[in-house]
Amino acid sequence: ILNRIGILVLLSGLMACEKPVIDTKQSHKKGYEVRFHIGDIAQKYANGKARAVVGVGEVCSCINAAIYNHGTKVTGINQKKGEEGFGNLKVNLLPEGEYSLVIVAHSGIKNASTAHADKISFSGKITDTFLYNGTFTVTEDMQLGVTLTRCVAKVEFNFDKAIPEKVTHLRFNYTGGSSSLDAIQGFGCVNSRQTEVLNVPEEAHRGPSSYGIFTFPKAQEGTLKVKLTALD
Repeated sequence: ILNRIGILVLLSGLMACEKPVIDTKQSHKKGYEVRFHIGDIAQKYANGKARAVVGVGEVCSCINAAIYNHGTKVTGINQKKGEEGFGNLKVNLLPEGEYSLVIVAHSGIKNASTAHADKISFSGKITDTFLYNGTFTVTEDMQLGVTLTRCVAKVEFNFDKAIPEKVTHLRFNYTGGSSSLDAIQGFGCVNSRQTEVLNVPEEAHRGPSSYGIFTFPKAQEGTLKVKLTALD
């Protein structure tokens, strides 16, 4: 009996001294930290020649980013101007693999819908919008810098003379463009009937004024049909 007790005590002692082996490499494979920094916004002007590079906060108030794996959305990040770290995005625990990244920066009141990269939808009016679309491979913690470029068309209406006092708003109804964006191709992807109602400021009743509307141009060349109505 004593021998048996001694063996049991010896086994218990060996088990108590045994240290668990932790495979840190295996546990780290659950995911990595990936950071994206929006360094610049590249603006291409109407003549296609002049370019200006500015900070994202100077031209946009909303950032919507999405990461996709084989076309399926994995995660999304939304930021509003004024938040700490605006323009710096971070994803935790992203597994090893190949991914595609879409970032749209705009000045809309609500976040864009990024459920599908080939059809980014916006709630409300289209504003000046900038896009990044690219791929990356995750094998470790990493940081990527990205530059966004303008992806909308702007049509500007210039009034050389003062607008009558009784006109308080201008309504633009237009077709030929798109209110949704194919972020993969960088073009509009639907046939839209868009409406934009713009306020007429007080100074417009005393001199020249300008008004702009936005739409996503389609891959095929076309025309924009616009109907302008003065509202009182």
